[in-house]
Amino acid sequence: MASDLHLGPVGASVIPDHVLFHTRTYDSEHREALEAEHWGRTALMVDGVVIDIFDTGIEAYDAGMEHPGQGNFATQHIGVISTGYAIVEPIT
Repeated sequence: MASDLHLGPVGASVIPDHVLFHTRTYDSEHREALEAEHWGRTALMVDGVVIDIFDTGIEAYDAGMEHPGQGNFATQHIGVISTGYAIVEPIT
């Protein structure tokens, strides 16, 4: 059975395929244009498409949780070089 998880740097979290997909798509298709116009804001992405831009990460996260829902979106801070990944788990 193929795994949908990838190991990050030593000591880092395991990175799911969907996180890698959104990161690579942002880098290859959206970074340049978004950094020129929206530096410091946060993009809400679904299936590699930028759905909306928000002033803060929590606004983008809240909108994503409302629609399309948990596990179906990604947020990307615009203009910041990623130094690692974190997977946010809901508090139950």
